[in-house]
Amino acid sequence: KRIRALEEERRRLMEALEDKDLTERRLVQEAMDLERELREAHEGWREQLKIAEGQAKEGDRAKDAHAKDLRKQIQALEGQLKAADEGLQRASDKERRLLEENKDMEKELF
Repeated sequence: KRIRALEEERRRLMEALEDKDLTERRLVQEAMDLERELREAHEGWREQLKIAEGQAKEGDRAKDAHAKDLRKQIQALEGQLKAADEGLQRASDKERRLLEENKDMEKELF
């Protein structure tokens, strides 16, 4: 009877050991799976960061190109404004001369 009880105790301990081993293997596998998922997520975040950095650089380049285009447009408009001012000045000078000539002609006639 004593041997039988020891054998039964041994069998329960072996089952408990097997359960412990199975649980340990399952936990190790879950930990490995979690580590893999985290590594993949980390790589995904790193890739997204690279993409975002590239887009930011491209955006800066586009913004710089747009600013350069705007500066050129401003310079062109400033040139047109200067030319218009000069034309206005010439027209004003010509009008003044014509008015003076008109006054002189009126004096000669009267």
